[in-house]
Amino acid sequence: MVTPIGPTLYSSQSIGTNTPDILDWYGQACFSPDGSKYALALARTQSVELFDFDRCTGEFSNPRYILINDSTAGLLGCSFSSDSRFLYTSSDTYVYQLDTWSSNIDSSKQIVATYDGFVGNFQTKFFYHQLAEDGKIYISTINGDSVLHSINQPNLYGINCDVQQHSHTLPHNNNFSLNNFPNYHLGALSGSPCDTLTSLNGYLTFEDLILNVSPNPSFGKSIYVKYKLDNSEQGVLNIFDVNGLLSRTVTLPKWSSYQEISISNLSSGVYIVKLSSGRKSTIQRFINFKE
Repeated sequence: MVTPIGPTLYSSQSIGTNTPDILDWYGQACFSPDGSKYALALARTQSVELFDFDRCTGEFSNPRYILINDSTAGLLGCSFSSDSRFLYTSSDTYVYQLDTWSSNIDSSKQIVATYDGFVGNFQTKFFYHQLAEDGKIYISTINGDSVLHSINQPNLYGINCDVQQHSHTLPHNNNFSLNNFPNYHLGALSGSPCDTLTSLNGYLTFEDLILNVSPNPSFGKSIYVKYKLDNSEQGVLNIFDVNGLLSRTVTLPKWSSYQEISISNLSSGVYIVKLSSGRKSTIQRFINFKE
């Protein structure tokens, strides 16, 4: 744990009922976007274990064991809706929704999608999940294929969450995995001693800066940056590749809020866009598919 006086060593914690072993790579773990919950989905036990999480102390509490009991659960993925209310998990064949606000989360479990039998290179059954910056949840397939499924309205109850199967076609086959992007921009937590870290000695803060990058994915020509700066400062936009190498620097005038930036010199890959203004900074990511 990091405190205003420096880092402190946190000892290990034993909590919950799941005991992961070498077979449990057929599963997934995820934090809720607000940092208050942690879910662990394991195919071996056909179950999901849900914990409360204190993002200041790093401690887990209040374990809840939810049995999926799905005979097709050769694989399990999981994700949270952007409002951190609904937990989604999937077996090979089904996508389930759980309401974490319910007094009985287990009884809130319902099927919101059933594999429709579509075959690309292989059967496109469900696997890993990832909540994206557009608010949708994307789900990979269990084999190397060129499609992704999506949950278009994950904040809505039941089938209104709108699961669309094989809704997105990728330029290349995917090896069934998805990148994991935890939410590091949680902001201050009212009443938490960790709040002091957001203002100590002028460290970077994230208030008042807005950055949106589109289209995402992009296709090798231009990205369009919508931004809001500190009123008294101009902005500097840096684009880094995944290895941290600086690819582009653009100065943004404080009286503007929109700019087109050429990315014709960038190869295919994942890039990080960092907007800085005065002592404030924020980042976004985008994927570039070079045509």
